[in-house]
Amino acid sequence: MYPQQNYTPNNPKDYDFIVNPQQAQKRNLLGGSSVAVRIGIVLGAAFLILITFVIIRNVLSSGGSNQTALIAVVSEQKELVRLSTEVLQQGAPVSGKTKNSIITTQVSVASAQSELIKYMAKNGQKVELKKVIHPGKAANDDQLKAALASGTYDLTVSDVLKTQLTSYQADLKTAFNKTSGTVGKDILNRQYKASELLLKQLGPTQ
Repeated sequence: MYPQQNYTPNNPKDYDFIVNPQQAQKRNLLGGSSVAVRIGIVLGAAFLILITFVIIRNVLSSGGSNQTALIAVVSEQKELVRLSTEVLQQGAPVSGKTKNSIITTQVSVASAQSELIKYMAKNGQKVELKKVIHPGKAANDDQLKAALASGTYDLTVSDVLKTQLTSYQADLKTAFNKTSGTVGKDILNRQYKASELLLKQLGPTQ
């Protein structure tokens, strides 16, 4: 017979991978990683989360830098609505075609203004409409008064509205370019297309 051999391994853990292979794998997943590697993984995950947040924010809303441009659009809208309303309320001498164009302008632009102000409010850009004053208000009124006295009111009011709509379009373009959110861009784009229809309805400038 062979002599009995009593063999005891120097380190019982040397055979853990045979006795308990799952425990050995679990211990080695990050156990061999250095502290620098672990920190890098955590920072990378945090960076990805930050990038995702920024992208979502830009998609859903506009940046604060476009507020001045949006207020300029609201100012143009307010002046267009004011002019249209005053002409209709005064019963000024205008043709049926011009009157229909004025009514369409009043309704369309008033709706656009309400939509834009609500959008701005949702993005923390509160607008006090009473404090928004269009710089060309006095000049427009003087031009219409002179036209009424000279008997060219119908033609003049049409041209004044066309000038205002053209200025309105320019401000819409500026605001569109300064807006990063897709929601804001969609609103401004639709309002620009609506202004094109209003200009077309008024006809060519005389």
